[in-house]
Amino acid sequence: MSISVPETLKEEMDAIGDKENWSGLAQSAFQSVVFSHKSRKNQDMEAVIERLRASKAQAIADDIAEGKQDGRNWAAHTASYREIKRTIKFLEENREHSPTVSQYCEEMELTLEEFFDGEPNLSEPYFEGWLAGVEELWKEVEDKL
Repeated sequence: MSISVPETLKEEMDAIGDKENWSGLAQSAFQSVVFSHKSRKNQDMEAVIERLRASKAQAIADDIAEGKQDGRNWAAHTASYREIKRTIKFLEENREHSPTVSQYCEEMELTLEEFFDGEPNLSEPYFEGWLAGVEELWKEVEDKL
């Protein structure tokens, strides 16, 4: 690497001579600039990571809320007594193992397309919310049946 400096600066550096390590000073300046750029890049990446983490958390919360509302609606307006009972039984038997929508569909002998009525939202948080919505409605009506 070659470095150009203005002639007047070169003359002043020559006057000082070997009393200074010009190469070491240049290296330190270069390292400082490189470190500054890396630091800014890392800060930018940290900001990106934080923003995406927050976005992910919001997406999960939205999926759970949507699933819960859909589960309540299904239980209130579409499901038969037996379908709700089978769903509650499935939930009780699988609660400790974080049941998946695929397991539920297999147990209920449904395809994913049938479960999602042609508009699949395949996120597990949605399904978690859906089960919670069915269970919530069931608890509200169970002792009245």
